Amino acid sequence: MKENGSTQEKALKVKRLVSYLLPAIIFSVALWTLDKQMEQLGLSYILKSIASVPLSQIGIAILLTFLSYAALTGYDYLASRHINRTLPYKQVARISFISTSISYTAGFNFLTGGSLRYRLYSGYGLSLAQIWEIIVFCISTFWIGFFFITGLLFTFYPLKLSEYAPEFPVPLNLAGILLLLLLAAYFYLSFKKHELELKGYKIRIPEPKIALMQLGLSSGDYLLPGSIIYLLLPANPQITLLHVLVFFALAQLIGLISTCLLYTS
Repeated sequence: MKENGSTQEKALKVKRLVSYLLPAIIFSVALWTLDKQMEQLGLSYILKSIASVPLSQIGIAILLTFLSYAALTGYDYLASRHINRTLPYKQVARISFISTSISYTAGFNFLTGGSLRYRLYSGYGLSLAQIWEIIVFCISTFWIGFFFITGLLFTFYPLKLSEYAPEFPVPLNLAGILLLLLLAAYFYLSFKKHELELKGYKIRIPEPKIALMQLGLSSGDYLLPGSIIYLLLPANPQITLLHVLVFFALAQLIGLISTCLLYTS
């Protein structure tokens, strides 16, 4: 009995050690990644680029950045409502900000953001199944907004990519329709109160009210980064906000396809 107790204590200590080390390691990787991305740009180039943008646009971009992070905290807050474990907004905002800011910088959002959310939410007594459901909810919320905005852009505003870059293998309007159909399927499952099973865990599709809140929140959040990019670009009358949003969506769609291929290979 003593040996079993000693083994359990050691395992608990190791678990605690890992839970403290993992966020530190992820944060270090994020800093290293940022340093690698910045080392190719000289300080003078960065300052010159900033100076070329009007201060009013920089101010608006900063404001939109704050709004974007505020919207991201709504993902976790909605997720806590979805699992019927509503936490105080202050706690949820802290967890969301730490997880998203580091995962967006380091990349591999599912791994970095998921591990950080596990570490932080477990401190509030949430079970592994509940944390897993929150992670899936937050990821799906982002893609709901992406499918909606991108589907509309690709369907009703399909640019001729050959004028800017190599032609996309699938016509943009067809890709847009497919994205909107996937979104429609999600809401169909929501109204049917369907459950999905993923790696042994049952994932409940949010009820229609929360699903609609997901759509509104993530759509607004998706438009904010695209608007920030547009504001910080050098002035060019041939590039409109819709151009930027389409290219932004296309880049993320390619990233999604690449990630899916990576995980399935």
